[in-house]
Amino acid sequence: MAEQFYLGFAAILAAAMLAPAVVFLSYSFTHRDMRFWKFAAAGYFAMFLASMAAPLREFLPVILYTLVANVFFGLTYLLSIVALRILKNYDEIRNLEFFIFFIFIGAAIFVYLEANVYSYRVAVVSFGIATFSLMIFTITLRTFGSVNVVGDLAIAFFGVLNFLITLVRGFVALFPDQFVGSPFASIDRIFFVWAIAAVFLFAFGLFSNGSSLIARAMALNLEKERSLGAQLRDALDGQRNLQKLILHELKRPVNSISTTIQALLSEGREPERSDVVRLKKLTGEAQSYLEGIGEFDDIYTLFEAPNFSHMTVRGIVADLRTKWGVEVSVTKHAEDLLIYADPLLLEIAVGNLIDNALKFAETRGGVSVQVHSNSKFVIFDVIDDGAGIPMTEWGDVWNKFYKIGGPSSHVLRGCGLGLYVTKKVAEVHEGHVAVMSRSPSVIRLALPLEFGGYFAESG
Repeated sequence: MAEQFYLGFAAILAAAMLAPAVVFLSYSFTHRDMRFWKFAAAGYFAMFLASMAAPLREFLPVILYTLVANVFFGLTYLLSIVALRILKNYDEIRNLEFFIFFIFIGAAIFVYLEANVYSYRVAVVSFGIATFSLMIFTITLRTFGSVNVVGDLAIAFFGVLNFLITLVRGFVALFPDQFVGSPFASIDRIFFVWAIAAVFLFAFGLFSNGSSLIARAMALNLEKERSLGAQLRDALDGQRNLQKLILHELKRPVNSISTTIQALLSEGREPERSDVVRLKKLTGEAQSYLEGIGEFDDIYTLFEAPNFSHMTVRGIVADLRTKWGVEVSVTKHAEDLLIYADPLLLEIAVGNLIDNALKFAETRGGVSVQVHSNSKFVIFDVIDDGAGIPMTEWGDVWNKFYKIGGPSSHVLRGCGLGLYVTKKVAEVHEGHVAVMSRSPSVIRLALPLEFGGYFAESG
């Protein structure tokens, strides 16, 4: 009687499987980056094939039919669990579902070879499904709410109820006399009716979680588009500002050169040495400015792919003394430290601070560098005896194209990018920069002892 009921119900169950299978398959094409849709679709198609295999018992040997049917039943749960694990990014019990699957198939073959009766076959299938259901519930419980709460509730409810129903069904099949007259005697019919609800309940849970991931991905893409749009606007603004700055900065020396030449021509005299010096100075300023812009463009590409390596503070200090010829002092503890940084970017950053100090200082001897450390950072303090930076401009000097005293200032020749580049180098290394005082003028670059998974070691 139960087998006849099963045959009639198999066709209904097969039809029920097709709807979620087709939906999941369509999502697997429209969202190729979300692999769980493919496994979910494959799982439901496997259940469809398992249900459609029922009529084959009229044409195939029992052992062959039951093996085919149970392989597809096992694949259904195997693929569904894989889909759930991928969906929830859960790897703690990875591959356990494959182990359960092979035990399930092996047990089914053994039973069909040694004791091929309906009750034993039902027991094997029921206990196998109960084990898979328990695993589904465990994964859902451990990742509950990580994607979608409603979807997790549906999957958890499916897991618990499926586990209980199939567990009872297995025991009833093994010990039918113990359940005569009890409500559990009709567990087969309950199981088949529940199977329809289970199909859609689990599908609803997967779909709810998957839809939430799609919504998150769309929100993330929208945010990326907004961010890229903002970056594009900033880049365009920066380009326009750069164009204005270049025109402004080059206009003065070019106008001065033109005025000097016109004066010489109008007076009809040969240029004197002072005229030549002035023209040379003006052309040098224009050339220096354009070179600064070009160097910045080259340096900026380094921020995208920095080349980090271990460096000794002792070696950095020696290089600074050799290249800049200024006084560089270092504490004993800092000298023995090892940091993880991009050598070229570090050289550029400290070099910009020293070059900046030399432009402001009263004398070259008034520039010095002090290197020390605390529990978190190696610190480079560049000091000069110049007028210093007004406190009101301490935050602004790190901005791109900013020049102390405003755009019309001639105190500092350059394109207003040196301190900005130093700040960017600090950010790449997860460090920081700051103006520490005006008199004496102290500008600081601090790089972390711990960066990128590496920890600075004592020498």
